[in-house]
Amino acid sequence: MRIALAQMEIPWHSYYENQKKCRIYFEQAKKAGSEIVVFPEMTLTGFEVKSPILSEKEEETVAFFKKLTKEYEICAVFGYAGAGTEKKKKSFDDGQSGTEADGI
Repeated sequence: MRIALAQMEIPWHSYYENQKKCRIYFEQAKKAGSEIVVFPEMTLTGFEVKSPILSEKEEETVAFFKKLTKEYEICAVFGYAGAGTEKKKKSFDDGQSGTEADGI
């Protein structure tokens, strides 16, 4: 299995600029015969603590990556900030990870 790692500089809040970069990485991964392309956390928005802007584009982010995975026939791993559920939000406030608190 060939895995492509997308090591990219992520300007904060440059959502659409970062989408363009991701498309280039998908193209390169396809040309290299990769089956999976792995992107960093906060791929499209950049990292910022507790910013409501980050979770506002959750559905758009997932739809963007779904579209590219179908178009290029490559799986993708990416990170984004989601709004989450109240249970998850509470668990993070308690210092536990969301997956541990949810039993996943």
